[in-house]
Amino acid sequence: MSDTQNIPRAIEVGFPIVEINRLAVPERNSFKPIYQMHKWFARRASCVFRAILLGALKPAFKPDGTPTDLMEEFYKDHTNDPDTKGKHILDPFMGGGTTVVEALRLGCHVTGIDINPVAWFIVKTEVEPVDLDELQEAFERLAARPVDWNDNKPLRETLLGLYKTEVVPGVEADVIYTFWVKHAICTDPNCRREVPLFKDYIIARKSPSVRYFRDVTCPHCGQAYDWDIENVSLIIDPTMMVNAPKGSSGTGRPVSKWSYAPLEVRQNNMPKVECPHCHKLGAPRVKSKKNERKKVPYTVMLCPECEAVWQWRGDLPEGEMTCPACSHVYDPHKGSVPRKGKFLCPFCGNRDKIIESIRRLPQDQRLPIRPYALEAYLPAEVDNEEQSGQKQDNFFNTISEQRQNPASNNNPLNNDMRAELIKVLPKNCKFFMRFSASDKARLQQAERLWELNKDRVPYPKSKIPVGEKTKSGLLSHHYNYWHEMFAPRQLLSLSTLFKGILADRDKSLQEMMLCAFSDCVARNNLFCRYFNDRNTIQEIFSRHDYQPKSTIAEGSVFGNKRVRGTYPQMFGRLLEGKGFNDKAFDWYYDTSRKRKEGYKDTIVDGANAALNCSNSSNRLPADPVNIKCVITDPPYVGNVNYAELSDFFYVWLRLALKDLYPHFAPEYVPKAEEIIENRTRKTCLMI
Repeated sequence: MSDTQNIPRAIEVGFPIVEINRLAVPERNSFKPIYQMHKWFARRASCVFRAILLGALKPAFKPDGTPTDLMEEFYKDHTNDPDTKGKHILDPFMGGGTTVVEALRLGCHVTGIDINPVAWFIVKTEVEPVDLDELQEAFERLAARPVDWNDNKPLRETLLGLYKTEVVPGVEADVIYTFWVKHAICTDPNCRREVPLFKDYIIARKSPSVRYFRDVTCPHCGQAYDWDIENVSLIIDPTMMVNAPKGSSGTGRPVSKWSYAPLEVRQNNMPKVECPHCHKLGAPRVKSKKNERKKVPYTVMLCPECEAVWQWRGDLPEGEMTCPACSHVYDPHKGSVPRKGKFLCPFCGNRDKIIESIRRLPQDQRLPIRPYALEAYLPAEVDNEEQSGQKQDNFFNTISEQRQNPASNNNPLNNDMRAELIKVLPKNCKFFMRFSASDKARLQQAERLWELNKDRVPYPKSKIPVGEKTKSGLLSHHYNYWHEMFAPRQLLSLSTLFKGILADRDKSLQEMMLCAFSDCVARNNLFCRYFNDRNTIQEIFSRHDYQPKSTIAEGSVFGNKRVRGTYPQMFGRLLEGKGFNDKAFDWYYDTSRKRKEGYKDTIVDGANAALNCSNSSNRLPADPVNIKCVITDPPYVGNVNYAELSDFFYVWLRLALKDLYPHFAPEYVPKAEEIIENRTRKTCLMI
């Protein structure tokens, strides 16, 4: 070490565990932007490493003899602090770069080393400087880049066009998610029927907010009820909307009845509302002119008999229910997967393990997979004010007429229909619907396009190697090649996007967009499911393994930037992360407010970082005397198999980087020298 005097460090005397833990809890729920640029495994909260760095660099006592308060130092600007500025920090296992970033913020010089090329690339993009305006311009160039297989139409238009659905004749919506289900083939030789692997038949549960007047009274019978002035729904087809006989009014209104009518007061005449008690129309007596809001629970379900997607308003009861489309009676809580890893054949009653059905297939075949529902988004190309449609009944009649008479699809009322559709939906304009015959035709066209053009676009063709995490989650389920983890439409979208990124001539900007692309791949594959608790997609590595999913959510690769998993959303996270380089901050925690932005530190200057992709024992600094301290978070023995998991990203990144960086030349991430425990490779290398 460079210090000749044995001066005790602050971390040797005390560490503010309680205070840092208070900061770490909210940060673990939402990492700072720079750490959300790309997925890395087992990231630690940055506030912990900032405190460790300060504790290691700061003396235990101030010149006046008083103890150093690390939490006081935590919120200081250390741009010109002699205890931190220019000090050399080493992290021999830098991983996702937390030590590197936090050391740069303190003005340190830092050497980061990692044997994993994906980790090296992530940290490189985190700390390298970039002009944000130029980065945004590069994105716009990408979105406008012509696609050769689509008559040179812009990339944005091309990829969005792969995910469209017809809501009603003449009105198209953007698909957010396509819901797929795998089918086990019954292992009874006398049956051999395909069994959809549904744990239950619940597609989504939400509680949108509805405006209403509380306890209005009917002018005819004098009974009280809630007057809803918004008709919020998670589906569009009114014939598929079912209200609970009790408790459908909303949260906090368990015994209240309700009725809907849009609020349109004209010439001091109140609108006519149908009383839910006497069913007569009349102007209700309102206690207060100010309306309120309530949450209304909705459940969207699939009928296993006719595959209708229908909606239940109110708390979902236990037991059997009746499909409004075909009158099939079934329990939506019980599917054909009674226990994890097992299925029950509804045709012959056979029970078996799902893996047994897979084992009876040829090695190059996987379980059949089919789409069954969509979540879509109707862009608000018309005003979407908080008003309800005044002509909704006529509107739904028009829909029925157009369904019966397709020749009326060019009806000039389409724009009005679109406006009324939006008014029925929640503010986010999202809704669920069944996967129709026209959706199937669009999907088949995308699959044909992939077969016609797959030799013209880059995508990974490597085999999946045998490993501790790949043998059970991938190979045993007959995923033999990396590209088999994607549906054809996903491959067409991703490879087209990838090719467009590679066409950018600025290598620095290209690598930034590659970082967003790589993270986007984690949310656009056949190992993603719909996370019902959060109503969004769950990426492949929510666990540190490859876990095959029975029900899958396929997102629109270039969809709306507010939808999780789309490339525009991933690019937005990248842009925000790079903005952190010049405007770094920490959260401040006190008892009155959970967290707030309390402090801005020095910039993240990548010029002060030396990043090496190699075995740490081979690339330690030539002059270790200058190293002030070593701060690292070493591998977790057998808990995280970093190389096997990061191969998923590597096989894509390698296609772009193998000619630029020698560590991307090998076909896979190096594993022999990785310091982890791996039973398959029979290794347990220790530091």
